[in-house]
Amino acid sequence: EFDHVNSLNDKNKISAWAKGYVEFALSSGLMKGSGGKIFDAKGHAERQQAAVITDRFMESKENILELAKVFTK
Repeated sequence: EFDHVNSLNDKNKISAWAKGYVEFALSSGLMKGSGGKIFDAKGHAERQQAAVITDRFMESKENILELAKVFTK
């Protein structure tokens, strides 16, 4: 069900309610984790990380919005 989340080494640190959102963020390419198959769900985002996510969204917003339609069905 959560292919990307289940491949993470720290998947047990991601709250059950958040797993769908994390799956979307990873499968859409908005987020890639913090390296080494770690998502670091309890970590804090830094300014440059937020800028990268914003840039990724702006570059791929049509594809991301189409994927969002699939996820919300």
